[in-house]
Amino acid sequence: MRLRHDSIDDDFLDEVLGLVKFAFYVGAATVIIALGVVALLGFLLV
Repeated sequence: MRLRHDSIDDDFLDEVLGLVKFAFYVGAATVIIALGVVALLGFLLV
C-alpha cells in the first residue's frame, strides 16, 4: 500500500514537473517573441 502510494506520488510529481517545464518553455518563448516583435516595431517606427 505504501509503495503504491509512493509510486502514485512519483508519477504525479513527474507530471507536475513536466507541466511546469512546458509552461516555462512556452512562457520563455512568448517573452522572446514579444521582445523580438517590440524591437522590430521600434526599429521600423524609428
